Amino acid sequence: MARPRFSMTVRLRSGEQLSYADVGDKSGFPVLWFAGPNSNRLLMAVYEDMALELGLRLVCFDRPGRGGSTPLRYPKMWEFRSWPVTYVDELTDILGIERFFVIGHSLGATYALACYDQLKHKIIGSLRLMATWAPSNLPCMPVSYALQRSLPTRMLRGMYSIGYSSTVTTMTTAQLPTQMGQIGVREQVNANDTFVYEVLKRVAQDHTNDAFKAFELDWLLALEINKKFGFDHRSLQCSIKCWHGMDDTVAPLGAAMWMQREMKHFLLYAVEGATHNILLDFAIVKAIFSDIAKEGTLVLTPAKIASSPELAVTPSLSSTASAATPSPSSDAQAAADKAAADKAAADKAAAAPTTPTSNPDLSGAAPAQASAQ
Repeated sequence: MARPRFSMTVRLRSGEQLSYADVGDKSGFPVLWFAGPNSNRLLMAVYEDMALELGLRLVCFDRPGRGGSTPLRYPKMWEFRSWPVTYVDELTDILGIERFFVIGHSLGATYALACYDQLKHKIIGSLRLMATWAPSNLPCMPVSYALQRSLPTRMLRGMYSIGYSSTVTTMTTAQLPTQMGQIGVREQVNANDTFVYEVLKRVAQDHTNDAFKAFELDWLLALEINKKFGFDHRSLQCSIKCWHGMDDTVAPLGAAMWMQREMKHFLLYAVEGATHNILLDFAIVKAIFSDIAKEGTLVLTPAKIASSPELAVTPSLSSTASAATPSPSSDAQAAADKAAADKAAADKAAAAPTTPTSNPDLSGAAPAQASAQ
């Protein structure tokens, strides 16, 4: 955790400082990870080896108030759309990232959607979402959310400060650091790894003071208590791939199904046994990383292909396949031969005597109709 790439900082034009992690392959495909309310940049430590293996550059910024990021000056003015407009656009410019893939977990998925709404020209391919958040007033959402929306904000802050589980369930001594809701078997097995557990503890330790205030602000936005999302899910034209746990008690599967029904390009993977802590199921995370790496190879820029001549030629699988695939010059010769043959046939037909039929077709439509019948 003390390694510099997990606690880097950048100074914005406004004078604010933001902390971030930048791990994986520095020359790989850039991927921005938008963390959920209980997480931050330090979690990227558990994904570093995956990113290196698959050729991804994984970047996670701490939103204002978290880690080494400057707290908000005017928190009441904060909204989901503030993140891409005020921060992500400038941050990616500073890091020299012209375009990037996006992963969002939990409420980070809503920030990802807001980012597409504002910065679609910078985003490559589909948005990848895990345990996505949706409007809290949906019928599938826990009843406790309706209760929280009905309470005064000051009372809500009091509830959060005495130990908060996002579904307002009882906290247990067995609960993992940063855990939200119940946890699946595979997620628990991975979290029991000594290194992973230490990372989660470090993330939780960083989740105090100003960071906890940032969590409260996130949760008030999630419940739409002070203001709406700021964008309409139905109007977004982005392609989305979503991995959602069937046992998620924080944002039930019905939330993702609602988004699939309302949005035009939404592919949902319902994961059996997974919960809101699906980001601890490393098989799922690796599948998402692999999907990005595969898509990245399909969107290489011409400049990048030119700089790697070996990528510009696709070798044939066999000599037969090579022979069956004509070169550009053979295509031109074949076209010329065909044109000459067509001209010769036309000249021959013009020279031949014509024999009228008893029922000539003058319209040209009848044969097609007869054929259709």
